[in-house]
Amino acid sequence: MKMAAEEPQAKKQKLEEHVRLSENVLFGMGNPLLDICAVVDKDFLDKYGLKPNDQILAEAKHKELFEELVKKFKVEYHAGGSTQNSVKVAQWMIQFPHKAATFFGCIGTDKFGEILKKKAEEAHVDAHYYEQSEEPTGTCAACITSDNRSLIANLAAANCYKKEKHLDVEKNWKLVERAKVYYIAGFFLTVSPESILKVASQASANNKIFALNLSAPFISQFYKEPMMKVFPYVDILFGNEMAWNYHSHQMASYPAPLLYDRRGPLHPSLIKYTHFTWIGSTIIYLLRAKHFTLAIFSLWDMLRMFFILVLISNLGIYLPCIFTGLPTQILTFL
Repeated sequence: MKMAAEEPQAKKQKLEEHVRLSENVLFGMGNPLLDICAVVDKDFLDKYGLKPNDQILAEAKHKELFEELVKKFKVEYHAGGSTQNSVKVAQWMIQFPHKAATFFGCIGTDKFGEILKKKAEEAHVDAHYYEQSEEPTGTCAACITSDNRSLIANLAAANCYKKEKHLDVEKNWKLVERAKVYYIAGFFLTVSPESILKVASQASANNKIFALNLSAPFISQFYKEPMMKVFPYVDILFGNEMAWNYHSHQMASYPAPLLYDRRGPLHPSLIKYTHFTWIGSTIIYLLRAKHFTLAIFSLWDMLRMFFILVLISNLGIYLPCIFTGLPTQILTFL
């Protein structure tokens, strides 16, 4: 019994000796939003035509909503936005060192921008924002009533990211080069697909891990072309069930072949595949050249995967991830 009790301790010590997480090991780029959360009343919802449980983009009639929310109710601020939320929680799981997660995005030179920078710093995320004065910082109001939550997003400055003014700047690009795992949500395809391609190419050229999220059905519907340009570099593709189902229907009309690796298209006749599960995630394993991709459906699976990828990257173990696009028959099967 004594030997059995000592074995886990010895293995843990050995792992700790080899794992040395570094700053900027995880890189994310996307649409930063300042989440403004408050418990509101029905009159507030009615004034702005809001449903108790909904997610919408802000319109002209919501222009005064954000300031009124801050003045009228007790609010909490959080550094938000799809990708920033993901790297923020990944940083929380990693704990040390601080600034293991890096984030790029665009904000305004205003009060909400200053709060957003402060909240990112509190989360120990190394956020390097492109700051401009033409648009205000993007915000997302979370209006809570009972068990319901109505979300109103105003992207504003998040839509103004400029590759040549931020990503291409030498000091910023050095942070990209330091990363070993890259994650970008599909939402950013609506803002700067050329930035995504540059980061994805960097990951591919240096045998690092690049992950993309399908994000929402409208991305596959209206941004299919830029998405397919990124696919040849994707090692891990995230998406919920609705996004996957819609994506599979969109890809049904896409010219064959749908499957690529980093050397070019693979003819469907050369591909054999199986699928199985690992840590709660569906894995599509392509037998040719041992390429695989992961189809991950839940936020918890995604966060666990981030943690595992950062660990194995720092151990110097690189997954044989060369696959990107998913064939329609696999997507439909899922």
